[in-house]
Amino acid sequence: MIRSKPLAYRADRGMIVVRDFKQQPEKYKNIMLKFHQVIDLFHPGIGLEARDKYVDDMLFCFICYSAYPEEYFIYGFEHLDAEKRDEIMTDGLRYSFYKKVNDPKSIELLDDKYLTYQHFSKYFNRELLLVRSVEDMSDFLDFTSRNPRFIMKPVRSYGGNGIRIVDLAHDDFANVFRTILSFKSGAVVEELVVQSEIMGRLNESSLNTVRVMSAYFHAGVELLYPLLKVGRKGNCVDNFSSGGMIAAVDTKTGRVTSPLTDRFRNSYVSHPDSGVPIIDFQLPDWELACDMTRELAASIPENRIVGWDLAYTRNGWIMIEGNPRPQLGGQLVSDKGWVSAFEDLQERLLRDMGTIGR
Repeated sequence: MIRSKPLAYRADRGMIVVRDFKQQPEKYKNIMLKFHQVIDLFHPGIGLEARDKYVDDMLFCFICYSAYPEEYFIYGFEHLDAEKRDEIMTDGLRYSFYKKVNDPKSIELLDDKYLTYQHFSKYFNRELLLVRSVEDMSDFLDFTSRNPRFIMKPVRSYGGNGIRIVDLAHDDFANVFRTILSFKSGAVVEELVVQSEIMGRLNESSLNTVRVMSAYFHAGVELLYPLLKVGRKGNCVDNFSSGGMIAAVDTKTGRVTSPLTDRFRNSYVSHPDSGVPIIDFQLPDWELACDMTRELAASIPENRIVGWDLAYTRNGWIMIEGNPRPQLGGQLVSDKGWVSAFEDLQERLLRDMGTIGR
């Protein structure tokens, strides 16, 4: 079971911690600082009384539902009753879930953007170079001679952090190189992906992608909860945590079935910048995207659950990256939370792995 303790037990524990916080606030000062930062992000200028109520309930939800601070607002915990809160697959729960079904070595492969490229290079269809020391200067100069505009990604980055497009017609080469070397594990520099016209119409400044989650079983690969990911005007990434928006996609047809939604729960039936209608938007060559996802998943079976980001170019679908612990923000555009579905999925995966019934 994903929830190891009954709701009543967890609720009692949550109330105990909230009472303890009121009596010993200094004991919780670090987590409270994070709570206040998140409240300022989602509700700037909020009054003191309302802020205190949020802090108490956020702490309660952190203990009772393993809900991280931003999730409290992203999933609208303040508006949900206890049963609906208990159905949300929060970050605390998903990390525990992935730990049980994904092999640490395969997680390491997907966490490192260069190792990912080495393993899946035939699906990339673009030039990529690892840069992490001054010894890579010559190769970097050679790369930039062919790609004066490129995208730079820290080898280990999440949520779009540190990713940006570099244009050496305007950016100073030396400064760019110093920035790359400042990243602890260096960076990969990639030839820019030119997305197809149909995907570029959604938002031209960002590479708009599809996230398809795969579940590997010996009998075959299942595809779960595909999402369209679209950026905002002027942004180069489509990541949900970096201002992007998501919409649900029908697994069988590749048609978008929900409005676009951002992490502040703003919802749009048309892209707010380009005006392109979203609901019923048809993703191109959807069967080929599904086929590629199954191939990718089958090539790393030790990582039973992966979130694959794919982009559609004039030459078809290509891989952008694989996520070994994919976020489950798709619950925001779903009709309910996914705990029950993931409990069933966990039991099936563990049985397939041979850890149940021995």
